[in-house]
Amino acid sequence: MLRNLLLQVARDRCHQVSQEYAIKTRDLSEQPRGLREFAEHVEIVRKIRTDARHLEGQAAQVLEMYDLMDYY
Repeated sequence: MLRNLLLQVARDRCHQVSQEYAIKTRDLSEQPRGLREFAEHVEIVRKIRTDARHLEGQAAQVLEMYDLMDYY
């Protein structure tokens, strides 16, 4: 029972983190075409750098959950 609960939580978190990474990757891959778009792109990059530790922490939690499931 504990394993199934852990599996569901890990699956949900993995999906959430994966979606966040996909959005950030999409945002970073956009090529600005003008000065205004470039300024917006710089702000997006700045925000992603700020959020990087949070995303890394979430990814680490998912890995820890899967490690716990291997233990049980």
